[in-house]
Amino acid sequence: MDGSTLDVADTAENHKAFGRPGASRGSSAYPKIRFVGLLESLESGTHVLWAARMGKYAMGEIQLATAVVAGVAQGDAVSGRPAFPGL
Repeated sequence: MDGSTLDVADTAENHKAFGRPGASRGSSAYPKIRFVGLLESLESGTHVLWAARMGKYAMGEIQLATAVVAGVAQGDAVSGRPAFPGL
């Protein structure tokens, strides 16, 4: 499990929906989404995106990770990076 941000198209709708991070001279050039994804590593070396949640840039990764874990079936093994303790 890991999280990151992605730029989205520079539209008024995306700015309203997702927001922009601050910058030294105002705000960033593009609105951004924040997402957390759960990947499965296969023996062949490939990865499968198993579950993901995205939200506004201002949302925390822990909040999104909690939503990802809530969608995992009971009994499935999940591991995460140290930024997600107890999930």
